[in-house]
Amino acid sequence: MRKVVIGAAALASLVVLGIGSPVGAWNRGVVDVLAVLPEVSPGAPSSVEGLTVGPDDNIYVPSFGFNSRGAITGNAALFVFRPDGHLVRQVRIAHSSPHMLGLAFNPVTGDLLICDF
Repeated sequence: MRKVVIGAAALASLVVLGIGSPVGAWNRGVVDVLAVLPEVSPGAPSSVEGLTVGPDDNIYVPSFGFNSRGAITGNAALFVFRPDGHLVRQVRIAHSSPHMLGLAFNPVTGDLLICDF
């Protein structure tokens, strides 16, 4: 019985303190906006499904194909931001779906690899 009481007390303290709680993982403190994505489809910016920092320290962000109005059609877009949030360039990814799932730079060649849904 003593083990059960100690176990319950330990579990209760974890819940109260937020330790081990998935909700605690979302406590990011103060958050600033780095950049706002330009519109991919008229009316609203696209959502994103990943980003990466390139060897040039720029931030590479592909569009994901949905915005507040629903699904976006056409090719996906790639946005490149400087570390201060200034948009450096925006390009359409030819022959792609609108749904990019993630991206990374090849550590050997430096090529940008983008995962298309």
